[in-house]
Amino acid sequence: MDIAKEEETHVGEFQALLLAHDKEQEKKLEEGKKEVNELLSD
Repeated sequence: MDIAKEEETHVGEFQALLLAHDKEQEKKLEEGKKEVNELLSD
């Protein structure tokens, strides 16, 4: 469980770096969220 929690932090760090260095990522993240929401609402 400790390792899983640490990896959650790494995901956040990676996402922050992507957003800081690739402005297109913001659009891609929103598209991904939309797709997940559509799958969950089925």
